[in-house]
Amino acid sequence: MTTHTASSPAAVRFSPKAILRILWIVTSIVLTLGFLREIIGALQGLQTSQITFFYLALNSEVSLPTWWSSLLLATAGILMIICSYAERAGAHRTWLGWRVLGIGFLYASLDEAAALHEWFGEGFKWLPDSTGALNFRWVVVGIPIVIAVGLLFLPFLFRLPRRTAMRLVVAGAVFVGGALGVEMISAMVDFAEGRSFTYQLLMACEEAMEMIGVILGIRAVLLHIDATLGGPAFRIATT
Repeated sequence: MTTHTASSPAAVRFSPKAILRILWIVTSIVLTLGFLREIIGALQGLQTSQITFFYLALNSEVSLPTWWSSLLLATAGILMIICSYAERAGAHRTWLGWRVLGIGFLYASLDEAAALHEWFGEGFKWLPDSTGALNFRWVVVGIPIVIAVGLLFLPFLFRLPRRTAMRLVVAGAVFVGGALGVEMISAMVDFAEGRSFTYQLLMACEEAMEMIGVILGIRAVLLHIDATLGGPAFRIATT
């Protein structure tokens, strides 16, 4: 007679320090190359579209930085979804928040890679022309959306351990500070000077802040897993 044993939960192992070290190193290289490209081009009196090595441009939809940014967003999303499954298995109340965040980050990764926001941006043409910080129409819609999402996730943040919540808040502040804050400053420069070197530098700073914000978010998830879900190795039930 054959004895059947129940399959044990799958073990998922993480090395937070190793993962973060790799992410910081690669991001530093990508950002350094992107900034150097803009600076060298400016010294030569060239517009960003005239500079060689266009695939290193930080402010481009088809480039190495865009691919890396998309990969960072996908990494954050996958980790958050894994965290949600682990928390659900442990009957944690915050599992749904992690799941929704993970799906949101995966969508953001797809948007970064496929430039879906450019397509959606066509729908904002009905908005009246603006100047200054609101020169880019999507910001008018983006600000209330960010506020609404922040308010929606407040209960989730309050249920999290304080350190995890603070880390996520800092990560979100850096990301939104780049995506909206620096974007609005760039809009003012664009309105006053056009696509000048200052504008290109600001757009590069925006991309840098977004990448840094995502890595800080990844760090928050990894440290949360390390502190509350059994350390860098924890188990997720597969049945």
